[in-house]
Order: sequence, then structure tokens, then C-alpha cells
Amino acid sequence: MATGGLPHGGVGEQARDLLWVPSRAYPGRPGPDRGRFLQLWVGNVTLSIVEAIWNLPGSLLNYNLATLTRQTAPPLEIVVVNASSNQALFAEAEAVCAKYPLVRLVAAPYMTFNLSRNLNVGIRESRGEYVLLTAADQLFSPNLLEEVYRTMGPGRVVGSTRGDLPIGFDLGDAATLVERWGDLLAKSIPPQKFSPGTIICTTSEWLHRVRGLDEVRCPYNYCDSDLLTRTQMDGLQPVSLGWGPAQILHIAHPRNNALYYITSGMPDRNLPVVRNPDGWGRI
Repeated sequence: MATGGLPHGGVGEQARDLLWVPSRAYPGRPGPDRGRFLQLWVGNVTLSIVEAIWNLPGSLLNYNLATLTRQTAPPLEIVVVNASSNQALFAEAEAVCAKYPLVRLVAAPYMTFNLSRNLNVGIRESRGEYVLLTAADQLFSPNLLEEVYRTMGPGRVVGSTRGDLPIGFDLGDAATLVERWGDLLAKSIPPQKFSPGTIICTTSEWLHRVRGLDEVRCPYNYCDSDLLTRTQMDGLQPVSLGWGPAQILHIAHPRNNALYYITSGMPDRNLPVVRNPDGWGRI
């Protein structure tokens, strides 16, 4: 388990001084010395990305990883938890992940769609000081993780909004998605509201201390819909990246409509709760 957070003093404060210009609208607005920021900050703070998949077509996973592995500020690793019950799709995911050196595929012990349980597997497998939870049916602008690095901190939980690509949209060659990002944005549906489950990024230490995600609220499979409430109860400051500095696009497809959200900003207390039997998440 990784512990700690961004260093106070030394490298961490040097990077903050270079790039952090506090703003009520966007607290991580960049300053002039981007290259020095990347050298000091990204090289000394470790970030793990964790995704969980369940019978997701390999082509969609390939699009997702094609954007995550070509970031201007790369992560330490990308942990993909494979819970696919369909053997052919399980094998597709294995073949796709093998193409990307940053990606570590972990077979879930539960071959079922319980997003909390499967993301908890990824959290415990991750090695970064920070963990970013997200979904594998999304695309990320090349500078998305750079903006996450700028914004995250030991007292923060970072979220984001997202746009959508229409169902049936032809994404073309995965290898050229980064070069065609402007075209994708032009053809996407802009975000209508904040989507708190698009990404959730906070310290590994906090996620381990509260024993991970703790529930799935049926029937929508919103994973741990009280997560943001719990972070705020612990004094963490929620911060949204917004749509301007970097973007996330959801690949709309009918087979998993509303299945991959990580949290809900307004949990419905009347929905039944399924608790994880492995003990994680109980606070």
C-alpha cells in the first residue's frame, strides 16, 4: 500500500510555486514554466489509474488505453481489473492490455458486475501515492493527467465533467486519436452538468483508511454513491477540473448504459444497498 501524499517542502512546493495560481474558478490554472513543472512534480509524485471492466468489447478498451498511454504527464501505471464473464471478451481484454507497457491487467476474483468490489481489487493492487478511479468507456485529452497533477493534493478529491460521443460514432484508428482530438471535440455533445463519477482522484492512503468503495446502489449500479460525501466528512476539498483546460469524452454505447458511473452527486437513499462481503468500505 502506498502512503503519504504530495511532499510539503522541497520538490512539491517548488512545483506549486512554478505553476499554481489560485483561482476560485480553477485552482490549478497553469503558470509559465510548464517544462519545469513536469520535471519537478510529475517525476516525483506517483499516480495509479484504476479501471474495472465487465464484458467490455476489446475495441472500446483499446480506444480508452490509446488515450491514457499517450499523456503529456504519464501515470505510474494503469491497473485494469477484468471481471468479464464472457471468455472471448476476457481474452480480448488480455490481448489489448498486452500492447501497452504501462497497463497491468488483474483478473478479478468475482466474475460479476459489482463495480465497488472490482475497483477495490484495483485499489489494493495499485502502487501510486494517488489513485485515479475512472471508467474504460471514456477517452481522455492528451493533457488530462497533466491537469490532474496540477490540481490534486493531499487534502483534495478531484473530479471532472465529461462530454459524449453519439452512439454509433466511428472513432477510426485508435493509434491516431490523440492527433484527431480536436475533431472529436467538434463532433461531441458538450457536458450538460457536472459528472462526479467521471474520475475520482485522491490519496491511496485515504482510500485504504476507509477501506475503499463500499456499495453499489441498484438498479443503476452507481458505485459508492456517497463517496464524495464521505470525503467531505473527512475534510477533503472537492475540486472539479472543468471542461476548459482538459476534456473527457464518453463513448456512448447501448450495452452498458449507466453501468460505469463511479459515484452519484445526489444519492437516492431509497435505493437498496449491496454491501461488499469482503469487509472493505465499512467505516
